[in-house]
Amino acid sequence: MSELDPRVAELIAAVDASPADEESWDELEDLAAKTQRPDEVGAAYRKVLKAGLPAGLVERVGQRALGFHEEWFGEASPHLVEVLERILSLDPSLPWALQRITVVLTVKEGWGELLAHFDRAIVAAGDDTFRKTSLLEEAAQLAKDFAGQPARAVGYLSQLLDLRPNDAQLFTSLERLLDREGKHAELVALWRRKLDDEAGAADVRARIADTYLDKLADPAAALIEASTLAEAGDPRALALTERVLVHPGASLDVRREARAALEQAYEKAGRGAEVERVLGLALAHETREGAIDLHRTLADRIAARGDAATAFSHVARLLLLDPGDTVATDRLAELASASGDHVAHAQALEASAEAASGSRRVALLLDAADVRASAGDAAGAEAIYRRVLGMNEGGQSVRLAVARKLSALLDRPDRREDRLAALEAQSAIERDPSEKRRVLGLTAQLATELQAYDRALGAWAERLAGDAADVDAIDARIAIFRATERWSDLVEALRARLANTTSPAVRRALLLDVAQVLDAQVGDAPAAIEAYTAAAGELGEEPGIVDALSRLYGASGRGDELALLLDRASRNDAARAVDVLVRLADAKRANGGAAADAARELLRALRLDPGNAPARAGLTSLVEDPTMRGLAAEGLADAAMVTRDHAELLRLLPIRLAAAESTRVKVKLLREAAELQERELGDASGAFESIAAALGHAPSEESLERELLRLGAATSRQAEAGFALSRAASAVEEPGRSAELFRTASRVRADAGELAGALGDAMAALRLVPRDRETALSALSLSA
Repeated sequence: MSELDPRVAELIAAVDASPADEESWDELEDLAAKTQRPDEVGAAYRKVLKAGLPAGLVERVGQRALGFHEEWFGEASPHLVEVLERILSLDPSLPWALQRITVVLTVKEGWGELLAHFDRAIVAAGDDTFRKTSLLEEAAQLAKDFAGQPARAVGYLSQLLDLRPNDAQLFTSLERLLDREGKHAELVALWRRKLDDEAGAADVRARIADTYLDKLADPAAALIEASTLAEAGDPRALALTERVLVHPGASLDVRREARAALEQAYEKAGRGAEVERVLGLALAHETREGAIDLHRTLADRIAARGDAATAFSHVARLLLLDPGDTVATDRLAELASASGDHVAHAQALEASAEAASGSRRVALLLDAADVRASAGDAAGAEAIYRRVLGMNEGGQSVRLAVARKLSALLDRPDRREDRLAALEAQSAIERDPSEKRRVLGLTAQLATELQAYDRALGAWAERLAGDAADVDAIDARIAIFRATERWSDLVEALRARLANTTSPAVRRALLLDVAQVLDAQVGDAPAAIEAYTAAAGELGEEPGIVDALSRLYGASGRGDELALLLDRASRNDAARAVDVLVRLADAKRANGGAAADAARELLRALRLDPGNAPARAGLTSLVEDPTMRGLAAEGLADAAMVTRDHAELLRLLPIRLAAAESTRVKVKLLREAAELQERELGDASGAFESIAAALGHAPSEESLERELLRLGAATSRQAEAGFALSRAASAVEEPGRSAELFRTASRVRADAGELAGALGDAMAALRLVPRDRETALSALSLSA
């Protein structure tokens, strides 16, 4: 074909210049057939199409080009696809071109390219509804069934639905495809087309709301749909709104709006339990401040219906969120008291304390400890108190309060060691002088009980540092030094005690104690002599002091001093002994000693000097003591006998009689009194009364009977004597003696002119000895 090349070139130039030149195209095709060289002609067609053609030529030239390429290159040729694409790019509305490229690209599975051609064709269809509908149907099928592009199928079907809005089958197909492909926003938009249908609008809204929640994570939009349903009274609205409330994607504002709607609806329906449930659901999604308000609301509602335990749990969580809320703390205590769950109360306070800081944390911990202590959980309370003591947040006053509580908590027999440590810690931070003094005293006493003597001495020493005249502290140290045989320390403590007392009795005991310890325990003879000498200077040279100094002077070879001492002692012993005994009795009574000890010393004094007025006065004062009355009266009586103080003896008689332990003693006292009255005082009448009283105690004694008759005659008191005999006869148990006394009484009273009394006594005797002839005759005579 080389001889034809110029002609081919010429023809190609012609068609380039005038694509509508049919003759040139025919000749070119003939030449290609003759030479079997179609490539140059095919290239010419493609060049013309690429360059662009007027609207009227596209279809004519395009069909020629398509036919030529199908004839020479076949459907597998890429040139064929290029030709069809250039034709459709020039005029997308050509059905034959679109149909032909559909076949070609379907074979090649060029779905993207094919659908792009359909997209342009659909646009080119313009207002041709029929053409556009056909293209959309075919494109939708290709995209869905062949191309595997459901998203594009959705687009085609949506456009179709715009053209055929009442096509139920098309609506359902699109609905299914959107659902299957997860095109939920488009699906919602599709469903909204049906909202104008009042009959099914509620169901559609419910589906839209579900889709917003489950597929699109748009709780705000779902709430709008639920609100519309609620306005229409649809029962599904509450469930949808509740799902919005708990949806993880819901904003805080949307949740609160949903909660408000639910609260209002349930309150209106009188469903309080549902309101509480909704508020409980809202809690998990609220801010800290919002949760605090919700817990407070829930606590108030629940407590109002009597469920203190559940209300308590809400206040506990509220306090955990806001540990500084003191009102919540008080409310928590009220509810714990109502529910009786003190363990939960303490745990809630402790948990809140962990969320708090500073002084508020300390306050909450202390409240928790107090609750545990009140509930009997001593171990739990102790642990908290100890923790607070180790914290830096509490000030001095707080630490002091905690130390006091801990000390009180440990006041148990099994925790004495621990309490001692707690008291020591408390005393170290106590600032109030009187309280510090008290705590130090408790510390020292407990340490002494535990035989922790050094700790006890330390506590007493601290007390003395604040008050050198603290007698209790000094005495306690004296007792410890004595018990632990710390003799030198004991001497110093005794001297400190001496400096703080003016009581003669106490000073005497302390002076002697100092001297005796230096003598017997320390073994320091010169110091002991000095101490005894000092004691003698204040107390006088008492026998004990004299004895001790005599021994020490002798052992030390100080003979001259010994001689002088004994000379003084011999002169002063008698008077001094009495004085010492009186003062000793006074000292014993002043120190709260037993009255019997004082009485014993006074009795000794009176034996040495019966007329000693101080001793007698001392015993007289003891007469007022019921337990000492008898002993004191006897001592005074003995002294009165020696001094012949008869009036004193008679004054003491009633007291001695009352204290007498036997009838024999009482009779003896009365006999002695009668003798004293008659012989020493010349009072026969008084003697008669004493003997009459004695006969009343011992009616069987005939000597008393004779004395009574004698004194009665001497004092002309026979009638009284007869009466006393009659009374004595009634007291005798032996019938013979009783009858005898009645007969004597009858005779004496008859002689005195008391015939009625005499008759009575005679009859009494006769009843006792009815066969006695003399008694009978006497009674008969008196009767006459």
